[in-house]
Order: sequence, then structure tokens, then C-alpha cells
Amino acid sequence: MRYFPDNIVAVATAPQNGAIGIVRISGVEAKNLLTHVFVSQSGLAVSLVPGRLHFGRLVGVDGVVLDHCLAVYMPGPHTFTGEDVVELHCHGNLLLLKKVVAAVLSLPSKAGIRGAEPGEFTKRAYLNGKVDLTQAEAVHELITASSDAALNSSLANLDGALKQLIDHMRDQLVTVLADVEASFEFSEEDIQTYNPAQTLVLVEACAQKLKTLEAAYRTSKLYDHGVSVVLVGRPNVGKSSLLNAILVEDRAIVTEVPGTTRDVVEGAKIIDGVRFIFRDTAGLRPAQDPIEKTGIDKTNEWIQKSDVVIVVLDHFNQEPDGEPDIMLPQKTTVIRVLNKADVLEYKQKKLEQLSDSEREELQRLGGYDLVVSAKSGYQIPHIETLLKKWLDHHCDKTNCLHINERQVRSISQALAKLDLCQPLLQEGGLREELLAACLRDVIGCLNDIVGIVTSEDVLANIFGRFCIGK
Repeated sequence: MRYFPDNIVAVATAPQNGAIGIVRISGVEAKNLLTHVFVSQSGLAVSLVPGRLHFGRLVGVDGVVLDHCLAVYMPGPHTFTGEDVVELHCHGNLLLLKKVVAAVLSLPSKAGIRGAEPGEFTKRAYLNGKVDLTQAEAVHELITASSDAALNSSLANLDGALKQLIDHMRDQLVTVLADVEASFEFSEEDIQTYNPAQTLVLVEACAQKLKTLEAAYRTSKLYDHGVSVVLVGRPNVGKSSLLNAILVEDRAIVTEVPGTTRDVVEGAKIIDGVRFIFRDTAGLRPAQDPIEKTGIDKTNEWIQKSDVVIVVLDHFNQEPDGEPDIMLPQKTTVIRVLNKADVLEYKQKKLEQLSDSEREELQRLGGYDLVVSAKSGYQIPHIETLLKKWLDHHCDKTNCLHINERQVRSISQALAKLDLCQPLLQEGGLREELLAACLRDVIGCLNDIVGIVTSEDVLANIFGRFCIGK
């Protein structure tokens, strides 16, 4: 347990008015500080029972009552930070909560009391051995999650799933390393302390697990940032109407005037547990108006950053002038949608009377992925079906672990070192010292992931992204 000489205080709830606001204090004098600001309803001192909520009054140093609240004292080391912790559960007014923090900061303290830095409560939990670095990062990832999938993967890491996997691999490699080092430390005794074939199997198994984690990073990026879907096409083909139909809300302005949309209109929807961000963009055409031209430039910028581009076409009630010329980045998925199907007459039949084979023939002849009507809602759910297929192809839902950018760097470095180990085991010969060096590097990378040895600069970068009070 690492000893911190001072106490810290901060508002632990979101920075907005609400029903409840929590002020948290952690440190060696947390209990003593609480007794200076919290009294019973009759104004007497409260005999604090650990882990029990007490109802009373919150008073400033001048004795003025600030609030009626609940207080709880939790003695260390069985707390989140590992230190003594107290919480004041006040009415959730931001102005009031700031006054409470100011009152605590004005109290006399032998050890000192100061406002907590961003993420400092979680940082103390990590430095005191209550959580490892992957669990500490999971706290931030859980708070910022924007979909069910992101929540579930962050919770898995908070429960220690990634830590357990890394610890298991590291323990296996440490055992192998000890045997390999023994083989050249006691080479004169001609004792074979490890089996190269068995070690190769273990190294290959570890490499496969790390490749799975590397793939999980790509899935985690989708969970964190969502899937970017951009609607593009010529003016007045129904992009804005299509956006509204997909989101089932009026996000974009719809008129008969071409070029109505000049700025990017955005809306989000959860599909299959993942957040999809849809963006309606300015119609693509030669533009003289500088404002419209700026909108078209933004359209092209979003196309380059998108995961999926939905090209919206309308060949029913106007002369086809071809698809707009779009520069697509590699690996971007394109879905070609023929809109305004509500005006279609096909073989003298109404649209809803088309057989499946006739509908497929229509789409095949036109080279479209889907024929839809934003106005009537016809086949709009099938857009989600296509996006689910895209998700199944790009997202490994069997892997529930969340991998962030810092972690994947160490994973990739460990994989590179394991790749060097395999030929050393396959070729034979006296290569134990090189093998041991590679194994030590791999173990070092795994240690970096869980934070066994981590520099202060790395910790400052990680916890600096947290909110104050967490």
C-alpha cells in the first residue's frame, strides 16, 4: 500500500444540477474532516459507524448550515482508493456543491487538504494496488461509453477479464523464461531444463491470443467512436428525407428546393448494440454559391472519414444524369440506394405487389443494393439489415474485451517479439540466450499493459483524461 500524505476532495457526480450531488474526500484525515462539517439534526456531533449512512446537517466553518444531507464514512483499506474515504450526499445543485467543497478546503488539516486532480481517486486506487491499469482505464471507458456494446466490454475489463488473460500469459512465459535461463546458466552440467517443442507450442498459443486482442482493438474503436455513415448524392434525391426515415425523427430540413442542405446534419442510432452516426450532407453538384461550395467541401471531407457511404439515387421522376463523382477511400463500404420508390410503377403493379424475384430483378438491373422510399418507409428497415451485415464483417462480437490505443501498442510490440522467438525454437542450436532476451521483452510488454512498471508521464496521460472526482 502506497502512503499519500495529503487529503483530496472533489465533486464526484456529473457537473450539472440533479437530484443528488456527491462530494468525496479521500485521505488519512477524511474521517476527522467530516466531523468538522457534519453534525446531527440537533447540532450535536455524530458517532460515525463505518459503512452506514447518517442523516444530518452540513455546516461551514462559520457554523452556517449549508445543506441537509447524508454522510458515510468508509475506513481503508477496504475502499475504492484503499484510503479512508467519506462521502457527503447532498442536494444536487452545482452552486451548493461548490460551497461544500470550499468549506472542506477551508478546514484545518495537519496533512493538508486540496482539490483532487482529474482521475486522482482512480489513480490512488491503482497506486495502492486496488485495481490494475486495465481496470483503472476501464473506469473512464465505462463512464464515456455510448452504446451497450461499449458498456459491456468496459465492464468486462473492470471485472478484471483482460488482467486475468494477461496475467495468465505472463505467468506461463515467466516459467518458460526461468527454464530457458537455467539451460545456459548450468550448461556445464548438460541438463536440458526446457523442451523446445513444448515451448514453441506455448509461444504460438500466446501469439494467437495476442492477435485476438489486436483484432479486439478494431472492434473497440467502433464501440468507442461509433460507425460513421455518410449519405451522399446529387441535390434533391431525398438524402434528408432518408436520414429522417432512418432515425425516425425530423433531424434534417426537407424541401423541394435543391441545395437546401448546406451544412452536415448529424443523428445517431443504436443498431445491434453499436452506435451508428448518420450524416446528411450537401448535394454534390457544380456550385457557384460560396456557401453551398463550402458545404460540398465538407461533404467530401466526411466521405474520406466515413466507414460506410450510402449513395442516394433518384432515377424515377427525373432524367438520370449519372452518379455523382465521388472519391472514396480504400476499404470504405458503399451502399447504393435508389430512393423515391413510392412513385414507381413496375409492370403495371404497385410497389407492394412486386414479387421477391421482380424486386431483385429491378435492383440487379439498376445495380442498386436497395430500392427504398423515404416517404412511405418502404424497405427502410433493410438499410439497417445491410448495416448489421457490415457490422458482423468488421466487428468480432465473440471477443468482449475492450482494448485501447495504449494497450494495443504493447500488444503489437509483444507480438513482434514473439515472432522472433519462433525461429529460435524451430532452428535448434545454442540460441537460449537470444530466446531468453526475446521472452524478457515480451514479458515487459505484458507488464506495461497491466501497469506493473509504468512511468509517471504515462500515468499522467491516462488519468488526465478522467473527470475530476473520479
